[in-house]
Amino acid sequence: MHRGAAIVPRMIRIADDIGAETRDEIHQVIDELALAELEGGLSIERLHGGGSNQNFVIDTDTGQFVLRLAGTMTERFGLDRVVGVQGHRNAVTAGVAPRLCGAVMPAAHLVVPFVEGRVLDAEVLAEPGVLECCIGLLSRLHHAEPVDGTFSIFDDARRYLSIASAENLTLPNDLNDLVAQLDSAERVFAGVQAPAVLAHNDLQLQNFIVAPDRAWLLDYEYAAMANPYLDLAMLLCYGDVPPARRAAALAAYFGTVRETDLARVELMYLAATMREAIWSVVAEPVNTETGFDYQGWAHRFFGRARTQVDSDQFIHALAIARPAADDAVTFANARRIAERLAPPPSERSS
Repeated sequence: MHRGAAIVPRMIRIADDIGAETRDEIHQVIDELALAELEGGLSIERLHGGGSNQNFVIDTDTGQFVLRLAGTMTERFGLDRVVGVQGHRNAVTAGVAPRLCGAVMPAAHLVVPFVEGRVLDAEVLAEPGVLECCIGLLSRLHHAEPVDGTFSIFDDARRYLSIASAENLTLPNDLNDLVAQLDSAERVFAGVQAPAVLAHNDLQLQNFIVAPDRAWLLDYEYAAMANPYLDLAMLLCYGDVPPARRAAALAAYFGTVRETDLARVELMYLAATMREAIWSVVAEPVNTETGFDYQGWAHRFFGRARTQVDSDQFIHALAIARPAADDAVTFANARRIAERLAPPPSERSS
């Protein structure tokens, strides 16, 4: 607040189910942010669903906002908070993310406007126009201004495996077989000269909010320069998008339909499911405040990985996902498509 500006007394009501330690942290973060949006009367309730962070809805006299109290185990989860916040800012400029009202660094506690809309799930994604809208967001994000950090889904999975092994955490008996197939997928991608793009890298469906006139993509704590096929795989596969619609979605992103791209999505899906399962194993012992079902989540994603590696489709994908002669042209087409999708300034924040 500027010196000499009128100070509006802040009255904060925090829901009873939020513990004393968390209440103190909320007060501290709000005081440190000193946002004009958070002056006057505030009513704060927990927003359930986060796996690593604590999220809260703040009702104010002028609107609703979301406060994220970022988890502190950044080394355990491979997080670079500075890069994540910069990724969010670049996504705002690209018209993909709601504006960042403020952030407390280096912890990366942050406040954003609460965006109205439906949380994406497979049923919503199947509605006309929704998949195309989400693909458009990924195109914009992937060709937004770069950040300094990089991300590899394969390195991330290996790091979690190392932690799980060192701490003697419970892993499935067939883990070695699953990891062997993950290594096979990584060898394929090692030869593909895909551009490193600003990617989300943790693209759960619930990170999309679908409004009547547009969609938003939230939660950029894993944002970094990475392989674009990861975000595409997470959207298409987590969303149970059928083959014909997958092809249409990739055509919208790349400007053409190639069996090569469909195969790469299939392989990257295994990487995403394995990382997600092992992340959940590693998160359970340390994230006690979120109320998240880590065991159920791990069981779900290990099951997806087993189903995938046992399929003929996966074996076929290993054979045809390798470097293609028209890769460079296809990636250049994707950039041209994204440039045509660039939003006007009026759409760049909520």
